[in-house]
Amino acid sequence: MRHISMRALRAHWPSAAGVFLTMLLASVLTSASTVLMESGLRAGDASSPTATVLTTVMGSFGGIAVLIAIFVVSSAFAASLRDRRREFALLRAVGATAQQVRTLVSTEVLLISLTAVGLGGLLGFGGARALVPLLRSSGVVGDDFVLVLSGWPLLVTAVLLVPAAWLAGRLAAREMASLSPTSAVSTSGADARTLGTGRVVGAWVCLGAGAAATTTPLFVPGAMGGATGASSALLFITAVALAGPALVLRGATWMARRRVLGGRAAPVLATANARGYSRRLTAAVVPLALLVSLGSIQTGTNGIVAEAGAQELGEAIDGGLVWQGPEGSAESSRTADALAALPGVAAVTTTAVAPVQAKIEPTDEDVPSLDGLSWEPMSMRLIDGAASSSLIDPDVAEGDLTALAEPDAVAVSTDALTLTDKGVGDPIDVRYPDGSEATPTIVATYDRGLGLGDLLVGPRGFTPVVDAVGPGTVIVRPERAQADTVLRAAEAAGVALTPTADFVSAATESSGADRRLSDTLLLVLLGFIGIAAGNALVIATRSRAGELVLLGRLGATRRQLRSMLIVEAALVGVAAVAIGSLTALPGLVSASLALAHGSTLGVEPAMYAGLAGAAVVIAFVGTAGARLRTRA
Repeated sequence: MRHISMRALRAHWPSAAGVFLTMLLASVLTSASTVLMESGLRAGDASSPTATVLTTVMGSFGGIAVLIAIFVVSSAFAASLRDRRREFALLRAVGATAQQVRTLVSTEVLLISLTAVGLGGLLGFGGARALVPLLRSSGVVGDDFVLVLSGWPLLVTAVLLVPAAWLAGRLAAREMASLSPTSAVSTSGADARTLGTGRVVGAWVCLGAGAAATTTPLFVPGAMGGATGASSALLFITAVALAGPALVLRGATWMARRRVLGGRAAPVLATANARGYSRRLTAAVVPLALLVSLGSIQTGTNGIVAEAGAQELGEAIDGGLVWQGPEGSAESSRTADALAALPGVAAVTTTAVAPVQAKIEPTDEDVPSLDGLSWEPMSMRLIDGAASSSLIDPDVAEGDLTALAEPDAVAVSTDALTLTDKGVGDPIDVRYPDGSEATPTIVATYDRGLGLGDLLVGPRGFTPVVDAVGPGTVIVRPERAQADTVLRAAEAAGVALTPTADFVSAATESSGADRRLSDTLLLVLLGFIGIAAGNALVIATRSRAGELVLLGRLGATRRQLRSMLIVEAALVGVAAVAIGSLTALPGLVSASLALAHGSTLGVEPAMYAGLAGAAVVIAFVGTAGARLRTRA
C-alpha cells in the first residue's frame, strides 16, 4: 500500500503539495506557540513577566491557533481527497476492497502529515525566535529571556494535528469505500445532494452551542460572559462547514430558478456548478468566512474591552481634573499636597497602580506541577483613605472599602472572582514584584474591574509594591464653578492638570508596543487562514481541468469559461463576507451588551473593509490559475 500511496502522491503532486503547505504552516504555528508556552512555564523566576504574562498571552493565542489549525487542516485534507472520488471509484471497480481504500488514504495522509509536522516543528522554533524582540519591547519577557529547546513542542504538534488529519482523511474516504464498485463509478461525478446523519446532527449541535454561548452574558455578566459570547463565532462557522453543502445547494437552486444573476451563459454555468458541486464550493467559502469572522471578532472584542474600560474608569473617577506624573508615589504625594492648598479645590486624592500576580483559587494538590498556571498577572491599585472613597467609586458589590485600612485587606473585582467560590471573607494569594508573597483577605468586591484593575488596597497594603509603582496620579475635585480657577492656579504653580475625559482616553489607550504585539499575532493567524484558503481554492480550481475541457467540447468558449470562473469567484467572495459577518455579529453584540452596555461593536470600518477585501481578492486570485482548454 505504501508503494501505491507514493505513486498516487506523485500523480497528484499539485494537490499533495497544497495540502502539505497547509499542514506545514499549521505545524509551524502550533510549534511556535508551544515553544513560547514551554519557555514561560520553565522560567526560573516565578515572579518574572516571562513566567506570568508570556504564559497568559501564548496560552490565549495558542488555544485559538490550535483550534484554527485543526479546523483548516481537516478541511484541506477532506477537500483534497474529495476531488479524487473518481480515482477511488475506479479502484473499487477493479477489485479494491473498502479496507484497502481506507488504508490507502490513511497512508497518504500520514506520509504528508508526519513529514510536514517534522519540518514544521523545526521551523516553529525559528518562528518563536523571530517573535522574541517584539515580546521584549512589549514587556512580556525580560531582556535575559532565552527560549527553551526540547522535543515537547514537536510532540504536542504531532499529537494535535496528525489525528485531525487522519480522521479527516478517513471520513473523506468513507463514502467511496462504502459503495459497491458499480455504484461508485456511477456516482463519482457530482457531489452527493444529501448530508450524512453525523453531519446534520453535528451542525445542529454546533448551532445550538453557538446560540447558548451567545446568551452567556445573561447568566455570567462581565468579562467572562463577554468572552464566552464572542467565542460563539467559531461554533457558528463549524455549523456552516458541516451544513454548508445543503445551504449552498438550496441557495444556488433558489438563484437558478429566479435567475438572480440573469440568463447569460456564465451565470447559468456558475449556478449549475454550485448546485452540482456544493461540497467543493463550501470548502472554498468556509476558510474565507473564517478569515472575516475571526478578524472581526478579535478586533471587535479588543475594541469593546477598551471602550468598556474607558467607560468604567470615567464613571469611577468623580473628580473633574487629573494630574499624572512620573513613576513613584513620593512625587504624587508632594503634588497632592500642593494642589490641596490651591484656591477652589474641594478634595484631592492620590492613586497609583503596580503589577502583581494573584492566585484566586489554590492549586490542585493532585497536579502540583501546574502551580505556575494558577498565578495570573493583575494590577493592584492604591485607594488612599476616605478621600479616595469619595473621588474613586469602584461600584462596590459587597463589603466595605473602609476595611482596606488594614495591611492584610484587599478588594477584588467581580470579574476576577467569576466561576470561583471566593467572596468576602476568603483569602487569596498575592505575589509581589520582588518575589515575596502574602495572603490578604477579601473585604469587598466591586464591578468596575476593567477600569480600575482587579485588586484594590489601602496605603498599608500598597507598601510592598511601592518600588514597582507606575506613573502617580492625583485626582482633583474643584468646588462648584471653580474649575477654571483651579486650572489657572495649578498652571501658575507649575502643575499641569487635564480634564478627566482626556486622562481616561490616554490611560485606556494601548501602548505602541502592545498594539504591535496584538496586531502581529492577529496578522499571523489571519495570514495562515488566508494562505490556507487561497491554497484550497487553487487545488479546487486545478482539479477542474477535465470539467472545463468537457464544457469546451459542449460549445463553451474560453471567454464564457473565464466569465463563469469570475462569477463563481464573486459568489465565493460575497458568500464568505456575508457568512463571516453573520457568524461574528451575535458574539460581538453579546460582548458589547455584557461589557460596554451595547454602545459599540468594536470593529473599525477600515479593518472590516480590509478583511472583506482580502476575502474577495483571495477568491479571485485562487481561480486565476485555471487552465482554460476548450479541447483535450
